Amino acid sequence: MEQAFHRMAGAHLSDTNRLHPDWHLAREYELSPQLLAMTHVWQPRFGLHDIVAANGAPEAVAALCTLSEVLRDEIATQASAMADQGLRVLGVAKAVHLCGHPWPEHQQAFDFQWLGLIALADPLRDEVPDAVAQCLRAGIRVVMITGDHPRTAQAIARQAGIQGEGIITGSEILRMSTDELADRAATINVFARIRPAQKLALVEALKAQGHVVAMTGDGVNHAPALKAAHIGITMG
Repeated sequence: MEQAFHRMAGAHLSDTNRLHPDWHLAREYELSPQLLAMTHVWQPRFGLHDIVAANGAPEAVAALCTLSEVLRDEIATQASAMADQGLRVLGVAKAVHLCGHPWPEHQQAFDFQWLGLIALADPLRDEVPDAVAQCLRAGIRVVMITGDHPRTAQAIARQAGIQGEGIITGSEILRMSTDELADRAATINVFARIRPAQKLALVEALKAQGHVVAMTGDGVNHAPALKAAHIGITMG
């Protein structure tokens, strides 16, 4: 299995040092609350077709490829096995588009071909478990809010020493009222597949319970939540 993966990766990633000089990024389709995937359209210096590349949550990229339910279940199983190891898992796909023709308004309009999964290791810094333990001893509740796969979030939370049972995903939050979210946020410490607007909603829910909320973040998508928190800590 591992050898087959390396052979497939080598077929797609050979000579990648030459891609950027010869290709021009012509269009970008960003992540959205409706679809946790992004797509880049690359124009080659020579050729008849633009190269279209998508990556994102495995389930979102699988949906872009309109795969069968059997294949999507198989991909979900593989992604879950990787996530259980604390790996960040992305699905990747490709398509082609005739040069000179208008680009579609939505990335779902491309005829994508599924390529596979990429698993990235983003291990905790050595000092993180001790820092979490110090917070807990001081009476500070530590909550993880992430866009990662739920099983990745649970594995990292265990490694960090973040306490509590259960997890809430962004899809579940979409079905909750403000009051329901406040009730669940009172006891759940791990939130996964969370969209930017939901990070803000979680901060507001915790504030509504009377908590003094400190929020950390390292990206633009954290900005609303950082601003809404009593203490916003930006990290480079």
